Amino acid sequence: LGFYLWVDRRQSIRGRRARIESELVLNEIRCISFWYYMSNTIDGQLNVYVRDRSTDQYKLIESIHQNHGPFWLLKEITVDPQILAN
Repeated sequence: LGFYLWVDRRQSIRGRRARIESELVLNEIRCISFWYYMSNTIDGQLNVYVRDRSTDQYKLIESIHQNHGPFWLLKEITVDPQILAN
């Protein structure tokens, strides 16, 4: 059981951005996994950031910008502990 979010790019304005934030995750978490679907995107991009709670700065850890066709893909990202420590 889970949730999904759908952003219909046909109705969007070029350059417009959307942001999804998860609830606070403990520093012990070292892997982020999610499913995504990027079909019929010309300039679509999915960026994954982690937020440093002490500085409130966001650090880019993954960028996906390829059209993968009409199917869902699983993405698993190993989070470097140094990113969370700094």
